[in-house]
Amino acid sequence: MSDEMNTDVETRSAVDLRKSGAARYFEDETTDVLLAAFQLPDGREVLWDRPQDCPDDVAHHIRSGGLVPAFNAVFEWLAFKRVLHPRYGFPMPKISQMRDTMAQAAAASIPQSLDGAAQAMGLSNQKNKDGMRLIRKFSMPRKAREGEKPWRLYWNEPHDHPEDFRKFGLYCIDDTRVEKELRATLVPLSDAEQEIWELTAIVNDRGVLLDLPLVKAMLKITDEAKASLDAALARATGWEVLACSQVSQLTAWLQRNGVPADKLNKNAIEDLLSSDLPDAARRAGEIRKEAAKTSTAKLTAMVNCASLDGRVRGLHLYHGAGTGRWSGRLVQTQNMPRGTGTVKDPEAARADFMRASADWIEITHGSPMSAVSDMLRSCKISSHRSRYLAADYSSIDVSVTARKAGEEW
Repeated sequence: MSDEMNTDVETRSAVDLRKSGAARYFEDETTDVLLAAFQLPDGREVLWDRPQDCPDDVAHHIRSGGLVPAFNAVFEWLAFKRVLHPRYGFPMPKISQMRDTMAQAAAASIPQSLDGAAQAMGLSNQKNKDGMRLIRKFSMPRKAREGEKPWRLYWNEPHDHPEDFRKFGLYCIDDTRVEKELRATLVPLSDAEQEIWELTAIVNDRGVLLDLPLVKAMLKITDEAKASLDAALARATGWEVLACSQVSQLTAWLQRNGVPADKLNKNAIEDLLSSDLPDAARRAGEIRKEAAKTSTAKLTAMVNCASLDGRVRGLHLYHGAGTGRWSGRLVQTQNMPRGTGTVKDPEAARADFMRASADWIEITHGSPMSAVSDMLRSCKISSHRSRYLAADYSSIDVSVTARKAGEEW
């Protein structure tokens, strides 16, 4: 590991990374890299902050093809691609130069968080516990103060809090120390697994093209349908439960009405409705079942995560399951509803859904919630033509096998 430069970045943005995903996060104009820490191969530690030029040793390492390990390395790669390279003149590392210590942790079946992995392995270096306070202070917008315009973005700037920003820099360096020790402790990915990780990064960066106008129309339909179902539930429960999302209140109401319900998930609702129930309880159960047929979570995630080109990226997590297979992130495309049969021909039905009217969907297809569930798969645009709408991949260099597989994907 003598040719490795462990790397960690600290960023700030008005975008919620947990909801948007890293691709949309780094695409936003409010996103910037505040600090970047580098552990050079000879052991020297380099800390960069804005608006300095790229340190010469760091630039030389990247240009000479040196490896760049990081924990969740795609995040650092996107930081280079979207911020450090175009704004601050850093060389752009190829994806084949990146090494993901989080992937090593996943393959070893230890926690996929730096803190959790360091504790699990009993490392001498542990994650700095003051980090979350500093992240909240510098990485997220602060509230407007008295006399400031409430609609504007405000930040805790480094020059206003020099001591805390110095600690933030030390925190960034500490992370590279933990990452370096963790990487040395864990078994490296095999060449074949590294190739799969690189291909996963390519697939994630290419993304899936969405029919965003349809997504937004379906969101409006579900909003209307949920409002109607909420009103129906309120009437059925004598105004004691005002929304289908109030599961604990509905459970308590059913119990007060002599129904032995302790949970209201899909299976529990089916069992409940198959038993003898008072009329009001049956009606409430049917409404809850209808409201739970589809969730706006996937539609909301599609809107939150979509890039400016209409693609949603970062959908697959390498080695997300203990077996080594991928798991889903953000939109969870591996877990799409099978469909209820309410919409017979989703492609032909698109025009109806573009009216964005729950009443119209009820007239033309039936239950709006079931119909939206049937249309979720149609929000993804998959065609031979759409494969070539991705951005420039000139910075990507993987093995012939991975490149060929990426072209065939």
